[in-house]
Amino acid sequence: MSVKRTPRRLPSAASRRTRPATCDRWSGPAGSFDLVRRWLVALGVWSLFVWATRIDNVLAQDDLTGAGRAARLALALSFTAAGVAFLVVAWRARDRSLSRTEALVIDAGCWWTIGVWVVRGAQIALGDHDAAFIIVHAVLGVVSIALAAATIRSTTMPLRHGTTGNRRAEDDVTT
Repeated sequence: MSVKRTPRRLPSAASRRTRPATCDRWSGPAGSFDLVRRWLVALGVWSLFVWATRIDNVLAQDDLTGAGRAARLALALSFTAAGVAFLVVAWRARDRSLSRTEALVIDAGCWWTIGVWVVRGAQIALGDHDAAFIIVHAVLGVVSIALAAATIRSTTMPLRHGTTGNRRAEDDVTT
């Protein structure tokens, strides 16, 4: 058995100008897009639910100072924007491959979610809070992290399984 190496052909300059920059993350097996879209919609709706509630709580809290309120609102608004972005990406890419920009938006939003909940979850757990408050926020954090991880995993599935349109290993092997 010998391995035949064929050079990869790069697209011409003209075709690079006319084709939109896309990412092969969603050009995998049939049905992989539906899985990605489901996770994106779930994470988007969950983020909007959790963080819109947080915005309402911050605005209702009278004991917060201007800077404290602004910081809490900025964090909540960043997650609200991420939730909207997830839903917009799921809607826009419903009939096509995911663009590089959309893939970056998904990655950034998911890793932001995971990072903030890990840090904030530890702060809440170690802080001076009631047990019920800690439990509620632990559940919110675990669900958020699980949805973000599932979204990342589903968007990179074609990359991990070799279905991204690149040469497949069986094409390289000749008998």
